[in-house]
Amino acid sequence: MNLRTMITGLIGAVVVLALLWPLIGARGQDGAGFESISAADLRQIIMDDSTAFVLDVRTPSEFSGPLGHIAGATLIPVQQLAKRVDELKSRKDQDIYVICRSGNRSRAASTILANNDFKAINI
Repeated sequence: MNLRTMITGLIGAVVVLALLWPLIGARGQDGAGFESISAADLRQIIMDDSTAFVLDVRTPSEFSGPLGHIAGATLIPVQQLAKRVDELKSRKDQDIYVICRSGNRSRAASTILANNDFKAINI
């Protein structure tokens, strides 16, 4: 095996790992200053701790729509979060579990929270 073949194989392995990393499902740093966990993990956390704080960042119509929402969740749409982040100052020392429908808005919201020194956990 020559050096070129070895390097090509190594690059391929790194690309595959990078693509599969989000699917591994382990709790860990996201690289953007916040952790990510699965919905199943959140369910267990809520069952174990009734004081867990869940922030839903969907729209009001989604929050009250047919998919419903997690009981006790607080709604602040991601489009408003940067302007309303002070509303969460009493949660500064608490985990904030951030959820939306697909994970895209919760990722953006988790970044906003992390940039404001909150402990955001993306679902």
